[in-house]
Amino acid sequence: MFCRLGLQARQHYRVVNLWEVDVEVAFNPALKALPPFSPLLKGGSQEPVTKFWG
Repeated sequence: MFCRLGLQARQHYRVVNLWEVDVEVAFNPALKALPPFSPLLKGGSQEPVTKFWG
């Protein structure tokens, strides 16, 4: 996408299937955005995980 000034902006992304990611990843302190998605992660519907957030 070009604008009048000749600048170009690109966004690179990667699709991640949350149901294929282990729930332990959500508890990594470096990934602060994942805990709300823990029920969607692989193993996130298990009782110990849901009690942690409850």
